Amino acid sequence: DLSKPSTRVSYRQASLMIQRALAAIPDPALGLTLGVRGTLGSMGLVGHAMAMCKTLGDAMALGLEHLVLTGAVGYRIDLRVAGSLVWLELEHNFPDPEIQSFITEEAFSSTLSYARALTGGVAQLTQIDFVHAERGNAEFAHQVFGVPVKFGAPSNRFVFDASLLGLPVPTHHPLGLHQALELLENFSRQERAKDDLCSAVERAAYKTLMHGITLEDVARELNMSGRTLRRRLSAGGMSFEALVENVRKTRALSLLT
Repeated sequence: DLSKPSTRVSYRQASLMIQRALAAIPDPALGLTLGVRGTLGSMGLVGHAMAMCKTLGDAMALGLEHLVLTGAVGYRIDLRVAGSLVWLELEHNFPDPEIQSFITEEAFSSTLSYARALTGGVAQLTQIDFVHAERGNAEFAHQVFGVPVKFGAPSNRFVFDASLLGLPVPTHHPLGLHQALELLENFSRQERAKDDLCSAVERAAYKTLMHGITLEDVARELNMSGRTLRRRLSAGGMSFEALVENVRKTRALSLLT
C-alpha cells in the first residue's frame, strides 16, 4: 500500500509506527540519522519541483506551501525573517511527547540535507534550538548541523543567514519547473477535494457522536446514499471507519485537554 502514491497514512498510524521503531531501535540519534539520509526524491513531486526552482528561497517557499504533501507528520513550519537572519519555527499539531523529539530532529536534519542538495553543499546554519531535553545525542547533533545545538529552548528553531535565500539552485530549469508546478497544482486540487469530503463526513459524524455513528446516518446528512458515500471515499483512498476513528480521537483529546 505504501508504494502507491494515493495511499495516505493517518497521524495515529504514523505515531504508532514511530513508537514501535523507537522501541525496536533504542538509538537517541535515530531521528537525526534518518534526516541526514533524506534526499529531495523522498519528497516526491514537491522535491522534484524544488530542484528546478531558481533560488533556495523559492525552493523553500514551495516546500513549505506544500508541506503536507511531502510526508510531514503532525507538524507545521513557519518561516520568519528577523533582520539578517531567517528562522524556521516548527510547532507540533498534537500533544505527543513520546515522539516529538524524534519528529523535530528528523525534520530539521532533513531540511538541512535538502538545503545542501539544492545548493551543492553551500548552505550552512547559524543556530539550532530544540524544545526537548538532550538525550545523549548532543555530540552527533553538533556534527550533523555544524553548530552548537541548544536543548530545552523556548521553541524549535532552525536559523540561518538570510543571504542564503538568494543562493542559486544548480538544477534550475524554467520549463521543467512550469511543468512540475502544473502537476503539483492538479495533485493539490485532488487532495483538496478529498479534504473537503473528509471534513464534511467528520462534521456529520460529530453531530451523531453521542448517539452512535453509522454510515447511513452520515450519508443521509450529506444527501447521498450509503453506497455512494463509501464509493467516493474509497475512490479517494479513504475509509469511513478511519474518519470516524479520527472524530472520536479528536473529541477525546479535546476532553482530556
